[in-house]
Amino acid sequence: IKGKITKDGIFVEQLEVNPKQFLPETAPHLEAPVEIDLNMPMADILAKLTQYPIKTRLKLNGTVIVARDIAHAKIMELLESGQPMHEYFKNQTVYYAG
Repeated sequence: IKGKITKDGIFVEQLEVNPKQFLPETAPHLEAPVEIDLNMPMADILAKLTQYPIKTRLKLNGTVIVARDIAHAKIMELLESGQPMHEYFKNQTVYYAG
C-alpha cells in the first residue's frame, strides 16, 4: 500500500501485487536498431538520421556531453550577449540532464 498526505487530503493506493500478468507472453518482434557513431562529424550524423522516421530505434555509440540546467543557462548568456557558442557544443551530441 502506498499513501501520501497533502494539503488536499489523504491518499491511499493499493499497488498491484502481480504486475507480470499484464505483460505479453512473448516479447514483440522489433527491427534491429540503426547504429549511430556519435564520434562522426555532426553533418554526417544528421545526414544519417534524416534517412529514418522519428520512431526509428537507435543504438548510439560514442562521446556525449552531459549538461545540466546551469550549463544551458550559461550557453544562453553567451548567445544573448552576442558571443558564439563554443565549437564543442556545436559538434558534439549534448544530453540535457535537467
